[in-house]
Amino acid sequence: MVTTVPLVSDSFTRIFEARGEARGEVRMLHTMLEARGLRLDDEQRRVVDACEDPEQLLRWGARAATAGTVAEVFSEDAGS
Repeated sequence: MVTTVPLVSDSFTRIFEARGEARGEVRMLHTMLEARGLRLDDEQRRVVDACEDPEQLLRWGARAATAGTVAEVFSEDAGS
C-alpha cells in the first residue's frame, strides 16, 4: 500500500489561500473604483493594499459599486 504525505500542511495552505483571496479582492476593488472614475489617494491605496480581510474588502467593494465618491466607500469605517 502506498501512502502519500502532503507536501504542506492544511493550515499553511489555508493561510496562503486566504491571502490569495484577499489579493484578488484588492485587485477587483481597484478595478471597480478605476472603472467608476473614483481615484484613491496614496493613503487610501496603502490601506486597501495592506488589507488581508476578505470580508472588509467585500464591504468596500459593495459600497464602491454605488458610491459617488471614494469617501463614501470608506465612510462607515471612520468610526471603527
